[in-house]
Amino acid sequence: MSTNTLVSTTDSLWIQMNKCWFDDWNITIDPGTTALIGTIGPPSTIVDFYIMNRQQYASFNHSDCGSTPYEAEVAVYRLTTYSLNWQNPPPGWYYLIFALDRQAPASMTVTTPFTLEATSNQEQTSTVYNVVTNQLALTSTQTVSSTQVTQVATGLSFGVDPTLIGAIVVVVIVILAALYFVRSRPKVKESRTTSSLSDRQFCLNCGKPLPAGSKFCNKCGTAQE
Repeated sequence: MSTNTLVSTTDSLWIQMNKCWFDDWNITIDPGTTALIGTIGPPSTIVDFYIMNRQQYASFNHSDCGSTPYEAEVAVYRLTTYSLNWQNPPPGWYYLIFALDRQAPASMTVTTPFTLEATSNQEQTSTVYNVVTNQLALTSTQTVSSTQVTQVATGLSFGVDPTLIGAIVVVVIVILAALYFVRSRPKVKESRTTSSLSDRQFCLNCGKPLPAGSKFCNKCGTAQE
């Protein structure tokens, strides 16, 4: 049996005086999940907590403010600290809801730490999303305004093909070896055969160029000493 942490964070529900507010988190429960467990709370002030499927959430989303009880898979009214142990949850998409579904006496932020884990007989991957605070409808029709969707925790993993890594390493080594060979290769200097003035002498009589050390001119026969 394996345990997968879906999310471990703190919900921050901002509420405004004389209005009803809620904050929702979306999770997926994979096939083969045997239980959804965790700890919810304690909140900084009392709120309600729900886990709803899509149909239940749609009904809740269009309800009048404070029209409890709401239909839900898990419902905890006046939450303090709650130990969740939902056995054999049907796979699918669910909503975790933190709500003050009655008019607030003042503007404030309610913080609620929570941790959720899924146990399974097989490896699984689950995703958790948070949709920022929404206002509950004060009439029978509600439009939820979501300003941001932030992925908070995922069990997704990204793998890299080891064959590709090996090929990249080989290419890098070949490039480095080629650079080293080019840099270390000796430079070929052009060889020139020149005769300096010190290697030659001239006849004292006729001025004919003579090999260095000549004692007689091979043209006019004059001694060079």
